[in-house]
Amino acid sequence: MIAVAAIGFVVWHFVNKDDTVIVGPTAKTEYVKQVADRAERVIDKVGDYNQAKLNFTDLENEIMAEKANGTRSADEIKNAQEFIVFYFAPKHIKRANEYFAGHVWSTEEVTEFKKMAQHLLDFNVIEDSAANRAGLNKVITVANRYAEARAFASSSPRCGSKADVVAVKRKIDTYKSEDPLRNCDQLRSDLDGVYNRAINNYAASVASQLNGIANQMPTADDPGALRTRAESIYREFASLGRPNNAVSAAYNRVKNY
Repeated sequence: MIAVAAIGFVVWHFVNKDDTVIVGPTAKTEYVKQVADRAERVIDKVGDYNQAKLNFTDLENEIMAEKANGTRSADEIKNAQEFIVFYFAPKHIKRANEYFAGHVWSTEEVTEFKKMAQHLLDFNVIEDSAANRAGLNKVITVANRYAEARAFASSSPRCGSKADVVAVKRKIDTYKSEDPLRNCDQLRSDLDGVYNRAINNYAASVASQLNGIANQMPTADDPGALRTRAESIYREFASLGRPNNAVSAAYNRVKNY
């Protein structure tokens, strides 16, 4: 991190490994410069994410106390907040992405990453074009998609046709191939369970239809037409390659009449 004097103010910037210069906020008063110096020391230069997070919260609370006491102007408060967000946002993004690259996720931790990302954005001190804004928005998007996938993974879709089952399978495959959701082993396993439930629900529907046809056979004017209909229903189910005893039994009732 490099501090550069500029017309009585102090401008912070740093150089990435690829020599990209990222310009940070400008410290406009001595108070803000003190906050910036401390934020660099206790957030930017602290390797442990959890400790940096605690230090960020402490600085945030101290700044808010200054605001409540009326000892600093609104501009100074916002300028000070710019620095703590500028230093902590990259750490939060990096930690979230490291977590999302792992194979074990918990809803609680993913939710916490989202809450902090939104909190940092809510300061309204990050420019729309800044990398930090894009990174934080991505964390929120991943968390939202994970919540959607988890809800779907616990569902039992009603499927009355092969097309319904295919649509469920397509949605499952989308979640399982989506980066970084595909990294979560438990989510992938739970999504497979949705497909099994979809097949079973479809099988129950097919068995019910076939048994209904079998019950009509004794009094039907055209049993052959009913057999043709039953065969069509059965073949559509069978094309999924998931044999089901209840479906087979119901179909045999029709064939054996």
